Amino acid sequence: MSSAKILIVDDAQQVRRVLRTALSAEGYTIFEAGTGEEALESVRQSAPDAILLDVNMPGIGGLETCREIRRTMDIPILMLTVRNAERDKVMALDAGADDYVVKPFSMAELLARIRAALRRRLPQEKVTSFSTKDFAKPAPGWERYLGYAGLN
Repeated sequence: MSSAKILIVDDAQQVRRVLRTALSAEGYTIFEAGTGEEALESVRQSAPDAILLDVNMPGIGGLETCREIRRTMDIPILMLTVRNAERDKVMALDAGADDYVVKPFSMAELLARIRAALRRRLPQEKVTSFSTKDFAKPAPGWERYLGYAGLN
């Protein structure tokens, strides 16, 4: 279960409802917006940990919304869209999106992509070393963490 805040931005109310139900069941706090303009306001007010953003919306579209958010914030943005062409994916990633998910998608895959984005955004604290007055020594297990198994 997660307590992360996720903003769902899609002009289709049914899509927002399905995502809200699934993500709420996983423990996420959900905020919704139906337009790019609403999304920009919600980002300022709710400070989400991640954004699920549709590309095709009336008014300010998903790409422009993504660019605008990216100008001032480093929130993970996952684009959700029916557009499957390479050109569309490249445009979204160049606009600042962190990931691109094509509709229809499996909920398991979307949840995994959200978890991955949140891991990068909200890394778990790890003890990597301790120090004393005289020296610093890596914490136990550092060899495995850095890929140096077998070194003593």
